Amino acid sequence: MNRRSFLKCTVSVLFAGFIFTQLTLAQEFLITTQDSSEKLSPDLLERWKSKSSEEREKLRKRFREWKAMDSEKRERMIRRAQRFASLSSDQKEKVLRNFRRFQQLPPDKQQKIRERFERFRKMSPGERERLEKRFEHRQRVREKRQEIKGKRRGRSVNL
Repeated sequence: MNRRSFLKCTVSVLFAGFIFTQLTLAQEFLITTQDSSEKLSPDLLERWKSKSSEEREKLRKRFREWKAMDSEKRERMIRRAQRFASLSSDQKEKVLRNFRRFQQLPPDKQQKIRERFERFRKMSPGERERLEKRFEHRQRVREKRQEIKGKRRGRSVNL
């Protein structure tokens, strides 16, 4: 998978992969607790109990959001989660690491990222390609600068 595809995949599953996997537990628990004729499996109950009260509340909130989604949006989320599941272990770890970093950001920075992603999503394919080329060019320039700095440091040490 090339860098461009990986970046797109990372962005598209940033939310979906994590939320979808966590929704499963919340959905299982909430559905089974609503139907008293079904008994909870010991494994499910144990997994639920192992969550902190904050995690349980987040799961409940995500479950309510999932239930409120229209079927088209749910299908998109499922496709993204399936795409995430098809990634290699290294790629999944990188996506999850980026997601954790995203979660650590202040809400205003998270919002900026969401807005930028939305602008990117609305761009035409040509605009996206130009933006990606500019990004790649800036990345190469940055790498060359770092390489030059490293060479300069090496020379000053040898003097």
